[in-house]
Amino acid sequence: MKVSVPDEIKIGSFRYAIRLFPKVYRDHSLLGQHMADDLLVKVSSEIEGDVRNEAFWHELLHGISLTYKCGLEEENVDRIAQGINQVMQSFGIELDWSDLEQLEG
Repeated sequence: MKVSVPDEIKIGSFRYAIRLFPKVYRDHSLLGQHMADDLLVKVSSEIEGDVRNEAFWHELLHGISLTYKCGLEEENVDRIAQGINQVMQSFGIELDWSDLEQLEG
């Protein structure tokens, strides 16, 4: 079952915009970015499939960790994001990115 990635996600009382960017960060080393001050989650449009989905879950987990004061370290965020992606696949859930707005770098 395909599930469209929404253009906005609520975490706690905050509404984060979700956007695809061709270049998330100048050095091209980031696949996504959680920007708490801007209430924005960026995901690279230059990646696809599981890599993009895991980047998305990863950045959402940063928002959850910050909002709920979980103090998750980067390595744990990576592990949990991979786990969420695998569980979603087990349920037959596939993220559909086709309706999400892509912004310029």
